[in-house]
Amino acid sequence: MEDFSDILLVTDLDGTFFGEKSSIVPRNMEAIDYFKAGGGLFTIATGRMHCNISRPLPMVKELINAPMISCNGALMFDIRTGKTINERLIPAKLGMDIVEYSVSHYDDVGARVSAPDGFLCSDEMVAACPRLAKDLKTCDPWMLNMVPFERWNEFSWYKIIIRGDSDRLDLLRAELEKNFGEAVEISKSGATFLEVQSEGTNKSVQLDALREYCEKEKGRKLTVWYSGDYENDLEILKIADVAVCPGNALDCVKEVCDLCLCRNTEGLMADIIETIAARKGGKCRF
Repeated sequence: MEDFSDILLVTDLDGTFFGEKSSIVPRNMEAIDYFKAGGGLFTIATGRMHCNISRPLPMVKELINAPMISCNGALMFDIRTGKTINERLIPAKLGMDIVEYSVSHYDDVGARVSAPDGFLCSDEMVAACPRLAKDLKTCDPWMLNMVPFERWNEFSWYKIIIRGDSDRLDLLRAELEKNFGEAVEISKSGATFLEVQSEGTNKSVQLDALREYCEKEKGRKLTVWYSGDYENDLEILKIADVAVCPGNALDCVKEVCDLCLCRNTEGLMADIIETIAARKGGKCRF
């Protein structure tokens, strides 16, 4: 078996780790087990919430062996210990202004907020944008705070998720960047998902902290491999030691990557681990 103890492998979930409809690809699981048995560290960097990650990934505590990056970089969380290592919050007043501007200028969009204790939304938002109802079905009831918008400033905010048609979100994005761009980070994590976070917050801002945390734990320098497929992965791909994307990634993502391997549905993690092993002289196949 190859020695992977000098590797930290970090991956996005949707469109990268997951297969079709958020399914688990069996060859990925076999490869990750092999990688960890050889001393490698494996974790995730996702827009999804840390407190709700077991919904799409029930085996997450057994799967990852390093802290995760959650909420597109607003949080670094060690799911093994339940410890928050680092967090970046949106000032509530700023968040309120952004949401109010969005829904008052675009009456067909709705917003929800990722907060330290779960999700924040309102019946009025769901009525304006039915996509939100589908989102909220994916979280446990105890994680959901359905309160009138005027009370949202009572909560802490990790990020704002604005839902709507892709073309409408593109128009809204341009206006938010014009009016609030210096105070926030805006990106799309999917065609119908516009995400707003505090200034300078994206997945990349947590990578150095994650590397430092893991190197201290390991007692050695680590090479970071990162894989992602969408716009919200661009910045972290640019600073990873080795940047990888699946064949289904956006063209702008492919342009910044060192390697473009198989599609997410075919088992990208397995392809990556085979590539790492080959660079070490191994010939493992999954």
